[in-house]
Amino acid sequence: MVRARLAKALAVLGSATPSLESHANAAKGKYRRLALPVRIGPRGLPRVEVVDRRETMKAGADPILTPPLREALAECLARKEQSLLLLNRRGYATSLLCRECGQQASCPNCSVFLTLHRGGRHALCHYCGYQVPAPSACAFCRGEYLRLTGYGTEKVVEAVQSALPGARVGRLDRDLAMRRGAVEKVLADFETGEIDVLVSNAGIPATGRLESFSIEELDRALDVNLRAGMVLARLLTPPMVERKSGHVVFMSSIAGHAAVGGETVYHATKFAIRGFGLALREELWGTGVGVSVICPTFVSEAGMWAETGLKPDPIAGEVTPAQVAEAVRTAIVHNRGEIDVMPLQLRASLKVQALAPGLFTAVARSRGATKPNDEQDRRQRDKR
Repeated sequence: MVRARLAKALAVLGSATPSLESHANAAKGKYRRLALPVRIGPRGLPRVEVVDRRETMKAGADPILTPPLREALAECLARKEQSLLLLNRRGYATSLLCRECGQQASCPNCSVFLTLHRGGRHALCHYCGYQVPAPSACAFCRGEYLRLTGYGTEKVVEAVQSALPGARVGRLDRDLAMRRGAVEKVLADFETGEIDVLVSNAGIPATGRLESFSIEELDRALDVNLRAGMVLARLLTPPMVERKSGHVVFMSSIAGHAAVGGETVYHATKFAIRGFGLALREELWGTGVGVSVICPTFVSEAGMWAETGLKPDPIAGEVTPAQVAEAVRTAIVHNRGEIDVMPLQLRASLKVQALAPGLFTAVARSRGATKPNDEQDRRQRDKR
């Protein structure tokens, strides 16, 4: 609004979910409200269903594949269509719990819980890379009653194969991406129809100064964080356009809005995937296929940032996985082009950046917000 006033231009604010401020201004008559009672063009609303897993588990359902999800996968398989499952957790199980004393297997270097990989046979620290065969007895009480808790992409693949024996299931995550040629093979199999269900998780951190990256690590960051999303869009959007329905969501980041030192490669991939998603949205406009970009700040509780155990700059703040999930739902239901998931103070900072980029950078530098975070690099180095 400030920019429009300075340029003496007309500002049009368009949103299916206006901010409280805009809604209040319209109610007061400060803004003129124009309503669009129907959607433009043939685009229909995508079907979004939120399932409370707590209720389904009380009824004795599978803890991974809820009845609605299992039915949807079976229907896609019967129609000879493909499915894509997304999960922000790699590995087989998130921890190994001793049922006798309640302790969980932990890393001796980082004091964080070990994640189980390779069908639960190996325990791995996602901080420092420490790895051992899965213990057969508790390190605290020597009890042998151990239980795997939580689940990652490996276990989801196992669950789908068990529930749908006839389905050809593939997996695409960082563990697989570290093997040369593995990403290309999975994507090629998905394109040719050799895979019916593809389970995918988030990208890799790619944090650290540019000089610390090997050429192989640069290639892997581009493959996983950027190229994989572009290739999947190339493979998935043509059939969506053909049936005139569907939606593609790309996960960018605050790193796709504002750059800081020490994350050169990560910023490159997040700026790129954001630009790709917004451009693809315009390219597919009017076809019935929606495209959205989600840009969260640091995500707490789970994921790459949460695993570092660090705290972000107060202005950047943190958001929960539930807030990110709600943004994805809103983007699909209301066909939003871009949604920023971040606290108010960061939104305000980005508005200052848009109006006065020089001032924004000067303030960020004075706060030390643009300096490389070497501790973050150290804790995420093994994830490259």
